[in-house]
Amino acid sequence: MPELPPGGLVVDVGSGGGFPGIVLGCARPDLPLRLVESRRRPTSFLSEAIRTIPLPEARALEMRGEEAAMDPSLAGRAAIVVSRALRLDVLVDLGAPLLAPGGALIAMQTPSKSSSATDEAERRSGLALVRTRDYRLPDGERRRLVILGRS
Repeated sequence: MPELPPGGLVVDVGSGGGFPGIVLGCARPDLPLRLVESRRRPTSFLSEAIRTIPLPEARALEMRGEEAAMDPSLAGRAAIVVSRALRLDVLVDLGAPLLAPGGALIAMQTPSKSSSATDEAERRSGLALVRTRDYRLPDGERRRLVILGRS
């Protein structure tokens, strides 16, 4: 996966049922992975999945994204912040404080909404568009990865 760094912390904000976080952990079990989820039941599921698979470098954290952005173990340390569940503007607000210098934020978006949202996100956050990557889900639905970076 070219979007994953050779090393460094990966944070999935709003991890829910574990996509993409658990999948990324399976693809790269060597990377430290933090799955941030505010709800207890999904966090319990994620913890069990991490234990069962196993993913020794992964941790499920029951906290809101706003809390994660201020947590000293996470803030300013992430090589990658990723989310499937959050709108780009929300992800930028929560994810930008987590990024280390040179880090990247990866948002999974629908192509129709990503252009204007990306322009606004760049203006608000100080992050810059690195690239986009279009793909299709197994059911044929079009999706886009929007990758914003911090220099």
